[in-house]
Amino acid sequence: MLVLTPEAVVNVDVGASGVVLCVARGIPTPEITWFQDGVEIQNGSMNFNIVNSPFNDTDDTIQSFLELCPVEAGNAGTYTCQALNMYGNQTAMFEVVVNEGRSLIAHDWSDIHPNPYMHRECHNI
Repeated sequence: MLVLTPEAVVNVDVGASGVVLCVARGIPTPEITWFQDGVEIQNGSMNFNIVNSPFNDTDDTIQSFLELCPVEAGNAGTYTCQALNMYGNQTAMFEVVVNEGRSLIAHDWSDIHPNPYMHRECHNI
């Protein structure tokens, strides 16, 4: 089984929206579960939204998007993406660092959001 996630540390600002992608491949297709600081994240709880969907219409690969909207200070921590099927599980971990002191008033977002996995607006995915 293969699990892919963003880099080891993800930075995002308070009030912004963050989306992190986890992709897993295995036969049978694994199920993906998200954790924050060791606690399973329930879809719709707090400011979390989880969307799972096939990846490129393949039978053995799934992608899971974890959206934080809007980002709050309590979203900082260690996140785990766990892929599980009948043959075992694999995990990938990363840290979310929440920047509380940044201003969200800017014309050029590239210096505020250098991470391609993190987005700026709250929306339904």
